[in-house]
Amino acid sequence: MRRFTRLTKALSTKLENHIHMISLFTVPYNFRRIRQTLRFTPAKESGLNKTTRDMEWIVDLMNARTPAPKRPEKYRKRNSK
Repeated sequence: MRRFTRLTKALSTKLENHIHMISLFTVPYNFRRIRQTLRFTPAKESGLNKTTRDMEWIVDLMNARTPAPKRPEKYRKRNSK
């Protein structure tokens, strides 16, 4: 939420980064946090999920979508002095 309270009108420099930030907020809110009025998570109450998820599940989701880092084809040579 700190990102939204900045004086930058809550916009990232890239739309993709902004979408990722919103999803990092909404996934734990809907799948992990138990609401007091429902006594369940919103995803469990709506039938999307049968169990309450933990942070390890969320991290596994992010790791599954992240492509493996690639090695650069060329390296910059260091200036030897």
